[in-house]
Amino acid sequence: MKMVNIGIIMNQENVGKRGAEDIMYLEEKMEQLYKIINKRLYNNDLPVPYFRMHNARYRKKGWNIQYKQNKVCQIDINQKSLDNDKNIVLEMLHQMVHIYCWIQNKKDTSRGGQYHNKIFRDIANEKGLVVDYNKNSGYQVIDISTSLMEEILSEISIEKILDNIKKCVDYEQLDYKSVQYYCPICKKKIYAAPGSNIICGYCMVNFIQMSCNK
Repeated sequence: MKMVNIGIIMNQENVGKRGAEDIMYLEEKMEQLYKIINKRLYNNDLPVPYFRMHNARYRKKGWNIQYKQNKVCQIDINQKSLDNDKNIVLEMLHQMVHIYCWIQNKKDTSRGGQYHNKIFRDIANEKGLVVDYNKNSGYQVIDISTSLMEEILSEISIEKILDNIKKCVDYEQLDYKSVQYYCPICKKKIYAAPGSNIICGYCMVNFIQMSCNK
């Protein structure tokens, strides 16, 4: 089933050199990468999440997953994390372990998703990830096995996707000031440039701009 973006940005004048089309392009490429790895490692058993890019300074610098109803989830990605092939693949594999545990009803984290337990460790190791233990955050992904990385990068389509992702990100324009918007029906909250015209992909109504962030 084809999933659409939760926030459809119709007009985003203050994004700088990067526009709404670039953001949607990045989200499309991340979905393509996910689907290829899903087929290779999970036999297409994982649901395809929404991907939403952001670049706000005050939000998390990496990747963050949100679980919704009916096996729907969303992965928020700070574009600053898209700096090299290995980081992109590593984070994608990391989030896919979480999604696998989620659909299998395996509790792989605690403390609001901050602590990764032994269930996460075992599945991450099984999927070719290297983890290290920290008493505060549990088992954190620190690397990917050389054989798996070589296998993934040997896929011509993946290599092309990764190249396109890095070409699309304008790293000098990632810190534009964002404001929060919310859907008046489903109450979904998103961030975008001030004055953007955004439509909720679920409710098909305009998001309402909230106060500016300092």
